[in-house]
Amino acid sequence: MKKMLLCVMTFSLSFFACEKEEHIPSHSELLTGGSSKTWVVKRVFMGGEEITEAIFPCALDDNYIFRSDATFEVNEGETKCYTSEPQISESGTWLFIQSNSKIVRISEELTDTVSIARLTETELHIIAVNNGEGSELRLTGK
Repeated sequence: MKKMLLCVMTFSLSFFACEKEEHIPSHSELLTGGSSKTWVVKRVFMGGEEITEAIFPCALDDNYIFRSDATFEVNEGETKCYTSEPQISESGTWLFIQSNSKIVRISEELTDTVSIARLTETELHIIAVNNGEGSELRLTGK
């Protein structure tokens, strides 16, 4: 009986010791999906009030693409606000700063920094401050 109990315990220990550890994705993996990830705006807030309905649909369908090689692009999506606009309205490089709490985007047009309020596999909430007023974009991964 003792031998059988010892065998069961040994088997149990070896079984649980061989379980794979769950992979916890890094901030970079969450933002880029491991190679490239597209994000689309779902909701916009300014001063704590939702203003999504006030945003032109042509701006709401823009795609924000972040790649694991630290490049990004903003694609105008299916509808452009002006037909003369290029499909890719902005591109450049990105990096995390301040313990992965902020994203810096660097392009020919501008350099901007946004704070990350939430980053999961399906949600990216960023806060930008312009002229002293904060706005929050809530994006969803495609």
